Amino acid sequence: MTQPLTLALTSDETYLDGVIGTLSGVLRNASPAPVHAVILDCGIRDSSWALLEHTLRSTFPLLSLRRIPVSPEQLHAFNPTGAALRLNNSSYARLLLPELLPDTTRILYLDCDLLVSADLNPLFTTPLHGKLIGAVPETHTPRLDQSIPGHLLTPEETTLPTFNAGVLLLDLAGLRNSAVIDRIRALPPAFHSIHMDQAVLNYVVRGNWEKLPGRWNRQRFITENFSVYRDHPGSVWHFIGRMKPWHFAPSFMRGLVADFHRDLVSTSWIPRTRGTLRPLSPAWRDLLKATRACVLRLARGLRPSSAS
Repeated sequence: MTQPLTLALTSDETYLDGVIGTLSGVLRNASPAPVHAVILDCGIRDSSWALLEHTLRSTFPLLSLRRIPVSPEQLHAFNPTGAALRLNNSSYARLLLPELLPDTTRILYLDCDLLVSADLNPLFTTPLHGKLIGAVPETHTPRLDQSIPGHLLTPEETTLPTFNAGVLLLDLAGLRNSAVIDRIRALPPAFHSIHMDQAVLNYVVRGNWEKLPGRWNRQRFITENFSVYRDHPGSVWHFIGRMKPWHFAPSFMRGLVADFHRDLVSTSWIPRTRGTLRPLSPAWRDLLKATRACVLRLARGLRPSSAS
């Protein structure tokens, strides 16, 4: 019997647009089978949750939703001084998944800033070969010593590859048996204050993760200065950095930003964020980039599948 696709996302009140857009892409591309989504609630108002739940359930009848509240006290151990905040504390909630879901053996964690244009069931069933985590390599700080000081690593560990934590296939049973969360909590407060959640997780599970094909987490920055287009088929696009699709004005969206907005508004959800950014690149240049991306996507779709 096929294992249902089981997902986990974390959010507070500020990332609800991201939850809707990401899950919409997941569900529109998923196989016709039940999808279970766990939302780790780090500060969602009851009225907002009711609207989110109604929007998703009415649009996607095969979706089941579960809300698990996460208190600031539960996250305190991972960011005790608040110095490591990037966007908000909810990104640390994923570290609690082995404890919050004691009866779940495997789950696919997703950030709330993903454009999903692939069926995630093949990803969810990917063998981990005894490793604790399946993830795509980090493209911007690819070596462990680029995010963790060398004196904390053995010479062999300095060149270990790192993974991006935006898409994580988690062996929750293995993480519990390995006491990974206890090991993270045992790190000195100064370590957490300097190193953010992704670096901490890479440090604790170093060498014990399975490399996944790049198509499951294509990491892209978006800015007003240039637009990015889907030049690969069947992929998950990850909007890394502070700028997100919902920060752009809808009438000026292009490329991946426009694709994400399409998934968002294809439900009855009214975006909470009123975007104001406009692309600065000329329309003719974006037209050329869009044409090139389309040709590349079609050509790559005709090739045999690979790890790209």
